[in-house]
Amino acid sequence: MKDKSSINSMFWNAEDQIRKLHRGELDDILGIVGAPYDELMTKRQKAEFHTKAAIVKEMHVGKRGHPLSISTTIKKGAEYFYTKLDGKPIYCQTYEGLIDKLYYHYGGDSLKNPHTVAYYFNSYINDYTECHPANEKTISNTKAEYARYIDEELANMDVRDITPKYLEKYSIQLVTRLSLKVSAFKNYKSLLNNIFQAAIEDMIIYQNPAKGMNNKTCYSMCDQSLRSCLDYDEKLISEEEMDRIEAELIRRRDFHKRYGENAFYIYDIMILLHAEIGCRPGELCAIKLTDIKAEDFHIHSMIDAEGRYRQFTKNEKGESRGGRLFPITPRAAELLDELSERKDKCGIVSEFVFCNEKGEHLRSEKYTDVIRDVFRRAHVMGKTSYAFRRTVNNRLEENNFTSSERAFLLGHSPETNLKYYTNPRKNATLNKFKEVFCDRSTLGLPENVIPFDNKKSPRTANSQAF
Repeated sequence: MKDKSSINSMFWNAEDQIRKLHRGELDDILGIVGAPYDELMTKRQKAEFHTKAAIVKEMHVGKRGHPLSISTTIKKGAEYFYTKLDGKPIYCQTYEGLIDKLYYHYGGDSLKNPHTVAYYFNSYINDYTECHPANEKTISNTKAEYARYIDEELANMDVRDITPKYLEKYSIQLVTRLSLKVSAFKNYKSLLNNIFQAAIEDMIIYQNPAKGMNNKTCYSMCDQSLRSCLDYDEKLISEEEMDRIEAELIRRRDFHKRYGENAFYIYDIMILLHAEIGCRPGELCAIKLTDIKAEDFHIHSMIDAEGRYRQFTKNEKGESRGGRLFPITPRAAELLDELSERKDKCGIVSEFVFCNEKGEHLRSEKYTDVIRDVFRRAHVMGKTSYAFRRTVNNRLEENNFTSSERAFLLGHSPETNLKYYTNPRKNATLNKFKEVFCDRSTLGLPENVIPFDNKKSPRTANSQAF
């Protein structure tokens, strides 16, 4: 069995020869200089075919190293050439076409198309965009799922090297790292199926490795907890949970100092400010220094799923309406001052409030991944970054802000606020009711009360009958 380096060298030589044929650099050898166009192309095509056939002869072998046969058969009343590939028969009406299929399968055209997961994802998403240009939200969500689920190692892997066992191992690590729900895992599997289907249509692979996975282990590790829609406390951050989150953020900040006292770290301030103002993650990443007014944050932009700065917010749906304001609380002012000191200490200059060491804005998916990891290590289970948003809304509600006022501050409609964000705390609501309606010391009985006789009590001597 040839090693990978010799196989790569063989393909590089073949690709180089084919390109020289296309450019006419071997015409002297073929003796076709000055020949008619049809004859010229025929000789070039024959030379290219022989180059590919030599590669296929080397690569198209069985487990014991014996060449696999190419035969003819009758299919649907017509003669086809066929052979077996990975135990599955493949057919083509011409011998040359079958050689082409096998050549591409074994690595041909690798200089032109890398045949990686990233390449076939782009191929799939481009085809989908061409067929469904109006489905912008689906396209954006698919790109966001790819960025979340597919790491750099898998993205750069050749699809022909990916096995079901590799995907099982990768998927288990993914489910554990992101605490995926079953529905999220299904979205991930659907994404894999679309990628490998694009490779199948390109005749690079003939079986989908994602369909060979054993999903039972992954399903058993998914977060399958079911919460009652009335158990509102599960959607909010409690004081105890916030304490654990802050302790984890301090640990991370101190651990980051191993790179030096002046090492730039930002996520602790970012998460604490997020918990204070309750905006969307993409909006937080998009805040610029010019958006900080004397007393308010001007929230009017976001970083979308593709990492682009957009001059509108999610609820404005692609057309800016001026955004909204959110007051700068004393706690938020302290966090901004601390952030400014860190930037100055590291010599970082950027138009964005939250940025990397190069001054570039952060991607919202990267930020939400950090939040998930912080929650996991702080044992704050079953919650996402939107728990901050709901908790801020709950704080406003407990301080008698109406649904329209809360919606104005958080950037959505009153109907959305009531349906998705209004989560009163169970114990706080029960205690408030008891304090108002059940505590007799607060009922306020009138001063002048006329006592009426109880039918069961005996009449006094002074009582009169009518």
